[in-house]
Amino acid sequence: MSPMSPRLLRPSNAFSPRSFAGLQLWLDASDTSTVTLNGTTVSEWRSKSGSIALVQSTASAQPTLTNSYYAGRSALTFDGGDVLYSASAPLAIAPSTSFIVIDETSAVNFGGIFVGTPASGDDFGNGGTSFITTVHDGTGNAFIRRGANPNGAASVALVADSPSVGGTAVGKRVLSAVSFSTTAYMRSNGVAGVTDSAHTQSGSSVGTLVGGRYVGGTVSASFRFNGKICEIAHYNVALSSDQVSQMEKWLANKWGITL
Repeated sequence: MSPMSPRLLRPSNAFSPRSFAGLQLWLDASDTSTVTLNGTTVSEWRSKSGSIALVQSTASAQPTLTNSYYAGRSALTFDGGDVLYSASAPLAIAPSTSFIVIDETSAVNFGGIFVGTPASGDDFGNGGTSFITTVHDGTGNAFIRRGANPNGAASVALVADSPSVGGTAVGKRVLSAVSFSTTAYMRSNGVAGVTDSAHTQSGSSVGTLVGGRYVGGTVSASFRFNGKICEIAHYNVALSSDQVSQMEKWLANKWGITL
């Protein structure tokens, strides 16, 4: 009997965020080669896709690298005053798909997790040039705003999931946010919230911010995330429902989350 071909014995390529086209940003705290440390705090977090690097030169505002957070994997801990930022890292707004793995310690009302910033103004009031992703609006809702004008007819592009749908208001979760040209929706731990049918924004942000908000033309001292950020992946396409589900399952398995 002839031996089996070595080609057939090779394992198939493992799934990763690169398995889908359009990956603009991939921040993975478990890959410590992507962070630059200032002692135990992080002064730079580099994307594994593209050439984006988020930085923080102020030591007191640098997140902490928490080793062996889950299954030997590290996470970045933001204490409510930490942010990482790039003023020149544009990300797609619509269409786009974002995945965020967090473990929230305490609620910060309207606190930003992953934000595409405009050149000026606020992260929620620049149509087509900004977006904000967060989990709390004062009642525990998760939502995403994609470049909507709060004074316009559509108010804000709000996609929410109640605590009864998305699980506990704080704690570990996988957030998924998908924006098409006319609709957007958000999922929390695999469960979909409200679909926004008035979503019509497109374009791209100017900068990228993790752990905070961009308000009044600058990175705000308020609205900063309190908890751990494990992984972020952002695509410049609206992934299919099957692709979203596949990514959610992969991230959930990696970080010990039940969908």
